[in-house]
Amino acid sequence: MINASLLRANIRQTLARFRALLIAMAVGTALLVTSGAVAGASIAADAHELDTASGLTTLELLSVAPSGIPKPLTEAAIASIAKLSGVDATIGGGSVGGSLTYVEGGGTDASAVADQAFAGAFWAMPRFVWSQPPLIRNDNSGGEPALAPGEVVLPNTYLGADLTPLVGAKVELEYTVATGKDHGMSATMPLRVVGVFDNSSPNRAGDSAMYLSDGDFRRLLSALAGLPGGRLSADFSFESCWVKAASVADANRLAQELTTAEYFVSRGGSETALPRALGLLRQANLILTVALAGFGIGIGVTVAGTWSNLRRWDVGVLASLGWSPGRILASYTTELAIVGGIVGVAAAVLGTLLSVGTSLALQSTTVLGIPLPPGVAWPPWLWVVGIVVGAPVVLMAGAAPRVVRLGRIEPDDALRRPD
Repeated sequence: MINASLLRANIRQTLARFRALLIAMAVGTALLVTSGAVAGASIAADAHELDTASGLTTLELLSVAPSGIPKPLTEAAIASIAKLSGVDATIGGGSVGGSLTYVEGGGTDASAVADQAFAGAFWAMPRFVWSQPPLIRNDNSGGEPALAPGEVVLPNTYLGADLTPLVGAKVELEYTVATGKDHGMSATMPLRVVGVFDNSSPNRAGDSAMYLSDGDFRRLLSALAGLPGGRLSADFSFESCWVKAASVADANRLAQELTTAEYFVSRGGSETALPRALGLLRQANLILTVALAGFGIGIGVTVAGTWSNLRRWDVGVLASLGWSPGRILASYTTELAIVGGIVGVAAAVLGTLLSVGTSLALQSTTVLGIPLPPGVAWPPWLWVVGIVVGAPVVLMAGAAPRVVRLGRIEPDDALRRPD
């Protein structure tokens, strides 16, 4: 039977006598929780971004192959591809040449910039943000919305000119409308420049790419086909089709499925080893949990060992009073369970508060070369529960063998001061 008065006294004494060790255990655990939560949130965000929003999830299908005749990329074919499992989005692609003329508006020197850059031809393409260079400036502070009819995005540099002053300007696109075999006439499309994209890697789209809304791009395609108005015939085949997969694993699987279906997959679907690497990244919190458990066990056993050595005199007194080893063990393990619970709750609360505060203070910054995501980094619930439950378990497990041994020795030996 446990003596309640002795238990309360021992708990107060343990908290006071081992205050430094217990605080070190709580603070050390809380700091590890904080660093793990913040780093884990960054790793998880990067893994999610890589797996769902990177170019590795994009496939490019072409209607012309180096050998053989691939299946044509008609509207019906693209619609059927969009229905496949793991496909987030599809869009028919290609490029249509045209020339631009400055009309009005924009920033300082917009007219002079246009005179230099618009001397060359541009190639219009449909805009889809999931596999194209990002905007580096636009006239919408809320991010990059889908392009509306009559809007265009230009490269940030072309023919040695910086096109940034053209943001907000009105321009005119001149293109060709087919009127017969090898015959055509010119037509114009009024546009407004709503942004410029990063053209530092021109191989992705070419030096002279410009992006239009899907509807405006279809108008250009239909004009080239002699079908003005944006209506394409049922047998019209796009030059390319871009497919956005839900994940890298889906992209790999879809590449195989589409190849088997006789489509020509020109790009994507070759990162066969990456899903395994992403799997490891997704387990970052589990790996950090193991590290946290190892730290807690190590420091808990150390604290418990020190505690049991310093309790040798107390155990000797109880044994001399006739307490059995089992009763001594029950009393002290209960004491350690309560003390460990207090330490565990304190570490969990402190770790949570530090994780929230640190993540808010450092959000969207770079620490030691690691960019931290925006938002709050909450510790995983498994960590919080594990700390609250694990702290008393570790203390009891670390001290129990020594308490049992102490309870079995003769009282005179237990009371004898070690030399």
